[in-house]
Formats: sequence, structure tokens, C-alpha cells
Amino acid sequence: MDSPAFNNPESKTCPRCGVDQPRANYNKGRSECRSCSKEIHRAYRESAKGKAAEAKYLLTGKTKVAVRRWCQSEHGRTRMRMSGIARLYGMTPEAYDALLEHQGGRCCVCLKPPNARRLCVDHDHATGQVRGLLCIACNLLVAQIERNDETAARARAYLKNPPAARALSA
Repeated sequence: MDSPAFNNPESKTCPRCGVDQPRANYNKGRSECRSCSKEIHRAYRESAKGKAAEAKYLLTGKTKVAVRRWCQSEHGRTRMRMSGIARLYGMTPEAYDALLEHQGGRCCVCLKPPNARRLCVDHDHATGQVRGLLCIACNLLVAQIERNDETAARARAYLKNPPAARALSA
């Protein structure tokens, strides 16, 4: 024998709450009633997966374009860089500016002023303590020397006696 919900085309039984309701209380294409559907969506939005999806959704369309423009603006780039420096090194923008002024606005190693980019914050990887501000090239050089002293010694020997000079002169 069929249930009364199947006999009545004007109503439908919600599989979640079990209440027989008019079809007007159902969203199109959904098996559960609107109140159950709202509960399902609310629980999803409060879950970690739902929050991640919402954050991704918020950065779409016009909002994403606006965020990209802000990030590419001079003010946005500076703010993002300074927030990264604060997060990584615990250094305020004022402390960065004070260190830059103390160094005379130049890289500590090559003594050149920064080009279009700001100077990198050099720090001791073991202690996390900030050592100074370096240009990108010097920062990479210091990192290589810090990782392996033998490589630095070989590089100095290479510069003093390059193999091409010996090979091509023979």
C-alpha cells in the first residue's frame, strides 16, 4: 500500500525530518524541506571545509579583481611586504626604517643602494635574530656561504685560478 505522501501530489514527506509538507516548502531539486535544507547549509558553513570554501568564494569576481589591484598598487605591495616582515622576523616597519637609516640606506655587504626593490632582511637561521639588510644578490651569497664554508672556499679558489684560463692557454 502506498504512503499518503505518494498519493497526494500537493504534498511531500521530508526524508530528514519526516514531516509531510506542501511542495511549496521545498526548494526545486531538493529532497529535504527548506528548514532542513537551511540546517544542512548552516552546518556546512560552520565546518572547516565550508569556511575554506567561503573564503575562496569571497575572492572571486569583482572582489578578486579589487584585491589584485590593491596588491599590485605601491601601497598594497608595501603593506604586504611589511606585514610579512613583521610576521617572519617580528620587525615593525619603524624598526625596518631605523635599520635602513642606520646602514645609510645601503646593503651591508656591497654598499650599493637598493634598486627598484627594497632590501632583504638577513637573519640567522639558527637563532632567528636579524643581522641586517642586504640586496637580493648579497642575501643569496651570504646564504650560500652560511650553508657551506667549503663551497665558499672553492668559489674563492675558482675566482683566483679559473680553469678556463688554464685549459684554453694550453
